[in-house]
Amino acid sequence: MPVLLLTVLSFGCATAPPAANADPFAAAPEDFSLDLTVLVGRGVAAEDRIGTNRPMRIVLFADGALHAEFDRAMNANTVPGYVRTLSRGQMASLWTELRQLGFAEPAAADPTINFTTVEARRNDVVTLLAMTGDESRWIFTRSRSYDEESEGAFRTLTDRLAALAWAPPAVTGRRMIQPERYDFGHDPYERYRR
Repeated sequence: MPVLLLTVLSFGCATAPPAANADPFAAAPEDFSLDLTVLVGRGVAAEDRIGTNRPMRIVLFADGALHAEFDRAMNANTVPGYVRTLSRGQMASLWTELRQLGFAEPAAADPTINFTTVEARRNDVVTLLAMTGDESRWIFTRSRSYDEESEGAFRTLTDRLAALAWAPPAVTGRRMIQPERYDFGHDPYERYRR
């Protein structure tokens, strides 16, 4: 009898549902979307428009469609061109990163403003982030001088979204030195080109 009781108890423990069967893609809400805009003032030189000082607009829709534009004067009224579609797994991973960075909490958000009315002052960089999830919408705004270091969370988020959007290398505006062309006389093949 004790052997039978021990056998029944061991099978009862073995049939408990494992926690590992949880859906890893359920981390992101179904209506998760994101809108990031970095506005750079006119006084910031072209060689300083790199990294977190780079003008960009990245929009991620709830279906995973990622739209992005870099290195152009833009505003929050326009949706940039389509770049790619993120998988549900990539969306869940991004949502998890946003939670770790503190952006996924509506309670930590800044007061709501109209993004279309925001302009960067002459030497400033303004970062605007709007997020949607669980039927809520919240925003974060940061303004700083271009020569100040960006907040760590915003820098991490900007780099991550630029990588997801396959950002092209930054155009720095540095001039290339034109090579010196030597004159070796007339073209001996010119008469054959007529």
